[in-house]
Amino acid sequence: MLAAGLLYGLVVASALAARRAPRALELVAACLTDPQFPEDELARALTCPEPMFTAVVLAAFAGLRVSEIARARREDITADTVYVPDGKGGQPGTVPTHPYLWDVISPRPAGLLVVDEAGREVGGHWLSDRARKTFNDMGMNEVRMHRFRHRFGTVIQETIGDLRVTQECLRHANISSTQGYTLVTGARRASAIEGLPVPGARAGL
Repeated sequence: MLAAGLLYGLVVASALAARRAPRALELVAACLTDPQFPEDELARALTCPEPMFTAVVLAAFAGLRVSEIARARREDITADTVYVPDGKGGQPGTVPTHPYLWDVISPRPAGLLVVDEAGREVGGHWLSDRARKTFNDMGMNEVRMHRFRHRFGTVIQETIGDLRVTQECLRHANISSTQGYTLVTGARRASAIEGLPVPGARAGL
């Protein structure tokens, strides 16, 4: 189970990653002002009505992009694997299925998991716009659906501590992209500094 209630700090990103993902810089400010970012937001977002609830679950527990959420189908998800047939760049991919996601998705019938009120297929832009309006109505004016994909990668990195594992879970072709999506907790930064050795001659000071 992924850890919850983590204290989030800065984005670990090279200059290249920052240029490729400018939203990462915006996330830094949010992290520094909200010590529970984004777990409190996720808890609130999980109270959304459909179809936003399912979209949030797919973003937060499978790391799907909005375009992938819009195309996600029940038959592509098993108790073990989430299959993404058409990921970024048209590349297929897979992600292990989180138990909570499976609890939510398993009773659903075959077909698209996120549709509009008339049961019609939606696109990524529609989903992004509807999510923004839903979150704004809930008082979460700075929250966007992609925030929960960031959370997915960040908590995996914090829990596992292996950037390559995080890269595979996010399905990034380039690890520099993973760095731009990955946050480092304040607690880990503090621990790193506290662990700096003191030369023996000065240790008693």
